[in-house]
Amino acid sequence: MSIQGLGQIALMAILFLLMLGVFRNRLGRWANEKPYQAELVSAIALIIGGAFFLFYWGIGMSLNISNWGFKMGWYH
Repeated sequence: MSIQGLGQIALMAILFLLMLGVFRNRLGRWANEKPYQAELVSAIALIIGGAFFLFYWGIGMSLNISNWGFKMGWYH
């Protein structure tokens, strides 16, 4: 399971770097012209990520509803 977590982190880092490579000038211009929108996007992403984290590890694991990979025999 730790390899899956590392893979997910690597995938997000690669997607972020790809997005920066493709849209570098546009993203920089957008962030300078409308900094409040960049802050809003960051805040929403953190809220969604935090909500997923709390659900999956807090509520889901305690109620035994978020460990479907174990139930299907993917992890031993």
